[in-house]
Parts: sequence; C-alpha cells; structure tokens
Amino acid sequence: MTYDPNVWPRDCLTWYCDAQCEEQPGGGGPNYSPPTIAHTLNCAQSGLNNWCIGALSIDLNASDPQGQSIIISGDVNGQAFTCTTNPCTLNLPEGIGAVNYKADSATGLSANGSTSYYLDVTTPQISGSVNGSNGNSGWYITQAVASASASDKVSGLASFEVSINGSPFNVFQSPISFNDGIHSIQFRATDNAGNVTETAVQEIKVDTVAPAL
Repeated sequence: MTYDPNVWPRDCLTWYCDAQCEEQPGGGGPNYSPPTIAHTLNCAQSGLNNWCIGALSIDLNASDPQGQSIIISGDVNGQAFTCTTNPCTLNLPEGIGAVNYKADSATGLSANGSTSYYLDVTTPQISGSVNGSNGNSGWYITQAVASASASDKVSGLASFEVSINGSPFNVFQSPISFNDGIHSIQFRATDNAGNVTETAVQEIKVDTVAPAL
C-alpha cells in the first residue's frame, strides 16, 4: 500500500507517551546526562612542599545519573589501567606523577579528569670518609680529614649539615680537619620532601705527638 497525502485521512496520526518515554518521534535520541567522576588522594604521611612521604593511593569514584553501569579507566604516568570496581583504588609509584582517568557509561557518554601527585619515600644518601695515617687502637697519628657528600634522587637535596663535638648542626661546606684530641662528628641530610637521614656519631681520635722519654 502506498501513502497519498491528498487522500483522507490526512495528517491524522498522533502519538502519546504511555510511561517513561525517553525518545521523541523522528529519532532525536535519549536525553541522557553524562556520568561524573572525582578523585581523592590518600597520603599516609604528609611531608614538605606538597610532597607525600608515606604510602600514597588514589580513589576514583564515578556515578551515572541514569543508574547505568560504568567502566573506569585511564593511565598513571602513561601506564594504562582499567578498574573492575567502583570506587577504584590505585597505589601510586614514587616520584612526580600524573593520573588521567575516565568514566564510560553504558549510555555512551563519558567524563574525565586528571591530577598530579608528589611522592618521595626514600631518604637521602650520605657517603663519607676520614683520611689520615692509622696508628693503633683506632688512633690517627697524623691530622685526620673528614669528607662527606649527600644526594637525593627523588625530590632533591634541601640541606646537608654537620655537627662537630656535639655542637648544633650547621651547613657542611668543606672537608674538616682534626688535630690532636678525641673528637666526634655527625652528618644530617634533608630532602625537599622532608625526609631526613642522620649518620651515627663517629669518634675521631688523633695523636700526632710522640711519647717523651
């Protein structure tokens, strides 16, 4: 059967919504709202300068206004991930990083977001040495010279200090020479995240004077 617009009945068809209509005639498509997604960073111990110095994780929580199923995915520093749970929890690796995330709804709509983070759980490294001519029983029989250096591979070194003979810590700038006597030395390094390394107190004994007969 063919349709002739000039023959009755003409333009007599109407439509109505019985219940929960989501689509208009003519294929306009559902009027869906996009999902939402948000993040929360969980730091076990806060450091300095926005750094975390304890375990760090991110929670990703997504929802869909229509109650449809959601898949959460994204990448951490370029490494892709897909979550099978909502909320989604990820443990973050050390360093300065970025998390990009996305929520895909069964409606075909999506939402995304991103955040950066700073994590340093590694303390600074200190290396040092004491040079001089060794005598007996741990004594140096010439002037002793103490040298040291410090480094930090994650957040960077903020300060390197030394305490001599129990004095307050001061900035270490050059090798330290010790003459006759019993001395002590201790080093302390602090990184930009607030991690601190202190060496054990080292005793330096110097005796350059020969016995008198």
